[in-house]
Amino acid sequence: MNFDEFKYMCIEDLNNYIKNPLVSKLLAHHHNKRAKHIRNIVASCSNPQQITRIVDNELSLMRHNRSNYYDHAFHLDDSSFSQEYAKSHCSNRVKNTRTNLINSSYYRILLQIKSRCEYFNRPFTLGNKKMLSIENIVFSGGGAKGAAYPGVYKALKEKGVFDNISEIAGTSAGAITAALCATGISYERFIEISSNMNFKKLLGERTGLISRSGQPLLELLRRTIKANILDFFADLGIVSADGIAADLDNYREVRSLFRKILSPCYGVTFRDLNLLQTVMPVIFKRLIITALNKTTGQLEVFTQETTPEVDIALACRASAGIPVLLSTTRINGNKYIDGGYVDNHPTEFFRSKDKSQTLVFAFGEGSNSVNPVYQALYSEKRKLYHPGMLEKMKRDWAPSTLSRIAGSHKNTIHKESGYKKLQTDYALRTVEINAGNIKTTDFDLAQRHFAELLEIGYRSTVNYLENHLNESI
Repeated sequence: MNFDEFKYMCIEDLNNYIKNPLVSKLLAHHHNKRAKHIRNIVASCSNPQQITRIVDNELSLMRHNRSNYYDHAFHLDDSSFSQEYAKSHCSNRVKNTRTNLINSSYYRILLQIKSRCEYFNRPFTLGNKKMLSIENIVFSGGGAKGAAYPGVYKALKEKGVFDNISEIAGTSAGAITAALCATGISYERFIEISSNMNFKKLLGERTGLISRSGQPLLELLRRTIKANILDFFADLGIVSADGIAADLDNYREVRSLFRKILSPCYGVTFRDLNLLQTVMPVIFKRLIITALNKTTGQLEVFTQETTPEVDIALACRASAGIPVLLSTTRINGNKYIDGGYVDNHPTEFFRSKDKSQTLVFAFGEGSNSVNPVYQALYSEKRKLYHPGMLEKMKRDWAPSTLSRIAGSHKNTIHKESGYKKLQTDYALRTVEINAGNIKTTDFDLAQRHFAELLEIGYRSTVNYLENHLNESI
């Protein structure tokens, strides 16, 4: 497709909106004028970058004019959050319905054009070079080191990579990041939440000599996932279920979901996320979470196909249940712990089996000479991980004995297998995030060095994307 053909498609998108009978009937004079104005500017553009800037400016203007309903939502419990939302917005439901129908249609047209621009702007085949094609992302586990992930997400969004992602997998701390990204959080909000939270308090109250409940983490995840989705609707100008236009795909189901999200006790499920992905795949992604079934000793996968009715936040809490440190999570009668205990890089569960389309984020530690991730990516060593006796006791004996995990699992062996997988299958598709001397359970240290971890995550991702943008076939 050449640029003239591409521009014609963008103009037709706007023309279809302008000619929409719904727009004419409701006399949406302002948006009709805006759409015509944008259409005329697009027609005069000479490159796709100009169109992108125009659409971004228009989207920013719409966001600026909307009501930001959850400025303080993260300081409320579920019940207060729902009451606050209803109090602030639903009283104007009838008055705003017609405007919301117009806002949502116009906003979706702009997002559609932006998506076209990002697709058209991707690097293209030239000679013996081909573009970096990434459809799947893996966020590996790392405990406290996960504080670097907001920086990673910022880089993926800024470079236009994330919008083309179809599926996201994560385990442990990576599961939390995967869920937030798959449900459409903005990188600004992700950074804000991470910078203001007390990592250690998320562990909750003691439930034993060492273990903690993890309840604050679960509540934060439920609240944030709901807010992500409500923010998406608010960007469309929708503040009530009645504001969801009938021309939207699956609009009855979406209206029902909107109402359920406002319920204080409701947790967004994998089925809900699948519905949202059909509506706006640029924002919502297929999510894959792994956790270890403590009773059977088997790694289990939570997806829209395998566990459609499971609360996403609960699956994340299960996956992030570091053995001994956090209590087990019960789902459908089974007890689960940290999925990273047996596979810290869950790469096998995407629908596409083309490994070149998967990008893995993995945490390194210490100097390159002893860093297993670095050695996996840049050496041909047969042995990558060298745990000492104390490390083996902490990783092998303590979890299996104190947490009573079924099977003959040894975390040190699983870790070596994981590094070998990176070396043999993903050496060119792994971004190493070196967290220095910060260990998995160094939550206080990670909080003190959050700004540094944020920059490390961002810079590591940007460097990778810039160095691998074009690769030899």
